[in-house]
Amino acid sequence: MKSGTSLDLAGHDHKSVIGWPTHGGPNQQWEFVPSGQGYIIRSAAATSEYGLYLTVKQSISDGAELDVCEFPMSWRAQHDEHNDALRILWSNTEYALCLADNGNMAPGTKAELRSLTPGDPSQMWRFAKCASTTEDQERAARAVAQPFATETVIVAEGQDCTTITRTMTTTTVETVTTVTRIAHARHG
Repeated sequence: MKSGTSLDLAGHDHKSVIGWPTHGGPNQQWEFVPSGQGYIIRSAAATSEYGLYLTVKQSISDGAELDVCEFPMSWRAQHDEHNDALRILWSNTEYALCLADNGNMAPGTKAELRSLTPGDPSQMWRFAKCASTTEDQERAARAVAQPFATETVIVAEGQDCTTITRTMTTTTVETVTTVTRIAHARHG
């Protein structure tokens, strides 16, 4: 919440997430898409057909660097009414998004996770509305028309039946799970 610094997809590699003086370009625009109890956070500067999503570079821990990948990850937003700001937390943890070195505002400071500290201004963020472009609208329409999908199938053989669980997840944040139970024929 230190003014003048935005979360920025670094121009030099289009992967690193850093703090940079606010200029409002697409690499500083992030879309929060509802996903279950939280959000996936997609960069407006995506060079990939499927989008680039905010994630953690390695393991979830204090000081874990942030970057982007092509697979949506879940985050949650926690409103701080006193400061009229948001904390952005890794889903199901108490790790908050912030800039390294206690919110250092120097251009290029890496974005990272830190243990949630109530009242810490370096863990508070504000949204600024961005103008939607025709390109943004076309990209969103493509994502809905041609969603990137992953499918997981689990087959469990039992004595009396076989259970098949099929889960399909798409970038449009739709998950469909189908469970089929097939009874075995009894001989006798």
